[in-house]
Amino acid sequence: YTLPGYRAYITRRYGWDERQYAMVDWNIFRRSVKSSQHGHIQLVKLIHDKLPTNSELAKADPNQTTKCHYCTETETFTHLLQCSNQSSNEFRTRLINNVTDFLTNRQVPRRFLQSFIHCLETSLHVTPTTIYVETEPSAIDHQLHLGSGAILKGFLCTSWRKTLARSPTATTTSTENILSGLVQILWKEQLALWDTLLSEQHQSTTTTTPRLHQKHLQYQTRIRYLHSQRDKCLPGHRDLYFHPDLDQYLCHATTTQLRQYLHQYETSIHHSIQAAKKQPLRTLLNFPGFVRRRLVSRQHPQQAPAEVHPPSRPPLVALHPVVRGATNHHKHTRWRAITTPITTIKSFFASKPP
Repeated sequence: YTLPGYRAYITRRYGWDERQYAMVDWNIFRRSVKSSQHGHIQLVKLIHDKLPTNSELAKADPNQTTKCHYCTETETFTHLLQCSNQSSNEFRTRLINNVTDFLTNRQVPRRFLQSFIHCLETSLHVTPTTIYVETEPSAIDHQLHLGSGAILKGFLCTSWRKTLARSPTATTTSTENILSGLVQILWKEQLALWDTLLSEQHQSTTTTTPRLHQKHLQYQTRIRYLHSQRDKCLPGHRDLYFHPDLDQYLCHATTTQLRQYLHQYETSIHHSIQAAKKQPLRTLLNFPGFVRRRLVSRQHPQQAPAEVHPPSRPPLVALHPVVRGATNHHKHTRWRAITTPITTIKSFFASKPP
């Protein structure tokens, strides 16, 4: 029941139409997934460009840079496959050599081998070192029509199966094994490159401390911004979501505590701001003359609330005697101005002498 939704997602993500979707050899794709030794979650991230590159991390963290670790381009995984750093250069050479050796050992037609390598070099933006004379134009055109990077994701067109089927020694099983083996080589080498790049970025302990310090500063900046929006929240949330002494909290809080605060309160603060904008009426907490003592959280027992004196106003009298332990949330208000009492109804309606 999820197939229609997944199909719509695939066509929308890669910009395919129905004809392009039908050109993909989905049997080879499913066979490759079942026989892969990598976890399905990692394969999904690889196929749909969801590996945690800088561009992906920046979608959740606006303070995260999108630049590549090795150059000034935007760091996507597609860019890392084509980047000019040493590890990416070695990956491209190793991938083309492994694919060539794999197809040569299976004794595939020369036309198929050269056509497949041509599509692979096009997707990696590699300048061909040899001129391929024997190629399969239909397979090349159909594969590139799916997108230059489709072959690296494992989306092979059905023309490859037809090209192999014309070989005198080809069988259905051998054809599927060859194509599935090619897809697994592509996935294996790409994930190996990703592991290499991660180890290069994390092998130096000298760069770890500056990155943590940068994260700490980013968290502090975000928390300061949230506290600057305090008056825009709903009045009932202004004492619950914010610290009474922001500078003291930022001075003593660890990076983990800052991250936990953002995880717990950032979304709630934004929702409170949106709700306050939609609220048409003024609440009792915003009513002129109403004074509310700020609550002291148990997390900050060292700071006592400042005594706030209400502005001068006419003397008030309590409607009800104060009972120890009773709640003070009476309807409308707790106080009412002194008025001249009326003795009896009879005297009120009595006719006054002329």
